[in-house]
Amino acid sequence: MSEPRSLLPEATSRISSSWIPPDFAAELRLGYETGGGRGYWEAWRAGLRSREEFRQRSFYMAIASAKGGHVDEAFEWLNRLVDERHPVMVQIPVTPSFLSLRSDPRFKELLGRLDLA
Repeated sequence: MSEPRSLLPEATSRISSSWIPPDFAAELRLGYETGGGRGYWEAWRAGLRSREEFRQRSFYMAIASAKGGHVDEAFEWLNRLVDERHPVMVQIPVTPSFLSLRSDPRFKELLGRLDLA
């Protein structure tokens, strides 16, 4: 699933180097310029693969995988977050980027494992 093409140019122009290294920001812009929405999310996946130290890497890999249509990979990353009891896992149920995953039975199972009560 890609972002509406009209939203990504603004998003890529606002990429802040305060939390994304400048070289990574350049890769994201290039991904968008050469491949539109799909290229943008593929650039996220590729960039995060080579940056293991990236803050909340698993969460962003799950987002990039889901947005890029890599459903199985998105669930692998989400399951990793839950298995590790990562604090960001509480965002899974309310993150719009996972909308495309909500109809998959694995999403309901994943939410059951969150144990947020």
